[in-house]
Amino acid sequence: MSPSSLDDIIQNSKKIQRKSEVSKSVPVKIDHTFGYSADYLRDYAGYDEDQVALYQSSYKNTLKLVEENKLKAHLEQFMKLFGECASERDVDNRNPDLVIYDLPSTMTVIFLGLAFFANCITHLASRLNSNAALRGFINALIPNSLPPHINYTPSSLYRMEAMFADSANVDEQDNNEDLYEFWQQVRLKPSIEDGTRTSYQATHGFLKGHTITSAKPFMDTYGGDGQELRASYMDVDGSPKKHFTSCSVYNCTRRLLADLRVKDKKNQERSAFKEIIETYDALQGNVFMADALNTEAELYNMMQEKNIELILPVKANPSGKASYKLVKKIYNSVDVANCNGYQRFESDTNVYGNRAEKVIVEAIPVTDLEGIIAKNPAAFLDVNTNAFNKFNKVRTIIKKTKFTTIIGNKYSVETLNMKNKKSDTGEVHYYISSIELDEHGFKQILISLNEYWLCEQAHNTADTVIGQDYIASCVKSNTIIRVNFSRLIVDMLNIYKSKYNSNVKRKSHMLSYTSCRNLLADKLSARIECLCMFFEMMFYEKRDTPK
Repeated sequence: MSPSSLDDIIQNSKKIQRKSEVSKSVPVKIDHTFGYSADYLRDYAGYDEDQVALYQSSYKNTLKLVEENKLKAHLEQFMKLFGECASERDVDNRNPDLVIYDLPSTMTVIFLGLAFFANCITHLASRLNSNAALRGFINALIPNSLPPHINYTPSSLYRMEAMFADSANVDEQDNNEDLYEFWQQVRLKPSIEDGTRTSYQATHGFLKGHTITSAKPFMDTYGGDGQELRASYMDVDGSPKKHFTSCSVYNCTRRLLADLRVKDKKNQERSAFKEIIETYDALQGNVFMADALNTEAELYNMMQEKNIELILPVKANPSGKASYKLVKKIYNSVDVANCNGYQRFESDTNVYGNRAEKVIVEAIPVTDLEGIIAKNPAAFLDVNTNAFNKFNKVRTIIKKTKFTTIIGNKYSVETLNMKNKKSDTGEVHYYISSIELDEHGFKQILISLNEYWLCEQAHNTADTVIGQDYIASCVKSNTIIRVNFSRLIVDMLNIYKSKYNSNVKRKSHMLSYTSCRNLLADKLSARIECLCMFFEMMFYEKRDTPK
């Protein structure tokens, strides 16, 4: 994002905020050591003695932990991204009869609230009204933000969100490009030291327990995914209501969101990915994967021109039907194991709850295609043997077979037999890829196939743990803000969860995403540690990676 563009957003947010300020006549009543006074809390927040004690205890404990690190300075940097600097807020007088919302600190409060305490702004407003410990935590981190009060309204919090969207959305064509550029500036990025890896040790998926090494560095795997936001809708020009869709590109290797777009129609993932690859240069030289809806020649060729390697599934849908029929025929009509370039990997049997899974990955180079057809020409009479010609540089054809067996005593013998009817044939997926099938290339294919599911996991976490699916908005710019907040929170949970679990010896003590968020909501020291790790990565001085 260009500095002038970011400055425009900040200056616009300042202008809008000045217009929205309420005249103030009573000085702010907060002591930076002890927080708001007991009289203030009783008179203007409706706190009883127990709530006053809880507020003051939370404030003092938070302040003590914050003073031991750089968190406060990083919070100031974070707030500056949304508008005026903290020094300008410090000289403001506050009217305790009113709830004062200033844009930068309120956006930061919304982020903190959604990260640890609430799944929506309405829930956050309720918690701000009723939870004294939350108020103490917020005021210790950001002293002059949202004084404790008896009536925080969701509409006012929504209004501040809308104000920021207005300050960023200066494009006359209403395509929200400035808003997208702003979030690209805020989003976490891996440091420059993370640019190479010659070893991969799998802790999940079908490669779990395997270590794969190579003399060449492995590429990162990026996953493209689209998800309807079911509580959102559009009803422009009297048309039927339609859900917004979040289309994201996720760095599965680093477990960080790369970029996203919000679309107001279904099945717009391809157009979103085309927009992202035009601006997100870090995709170049890495692997991109998505679902079969995106196996389309125009997108494939566009990414190849950008030096992006691809592994895309082919199914019997309109865009991939010819390729699917050809790949399926190749693997079903000929003994491909006798082909010169054939490569195969068989995983261990891994148990997940009541499921036992084993995966076999097979691959052959496209250069063997002519010889394969020559061995059994009659089998290929009803398929288009030139189906790959519309794709630029399809080099490898992949077959992945997953065998799943239901085990344990949860089901009766009859039910187990019924569920395991297809356990011998397995679930088959076919892919085409631009990756050259040599020893290193096959290892890269295995790693990317193993990593890709983390894209789906991140989307599911945003949906089920953070509540992204319940974003109720009919305004696209507001939806963009909330989706970016939710995905930023998922990245933050990933950072803390990964570090926590790396120090745990017993599997039963490891954190899931839900238990991680619950821990952070309940334990102040963990919350502060998580925020410190998050902002250290956000404001890491040496992260000179491509935008």
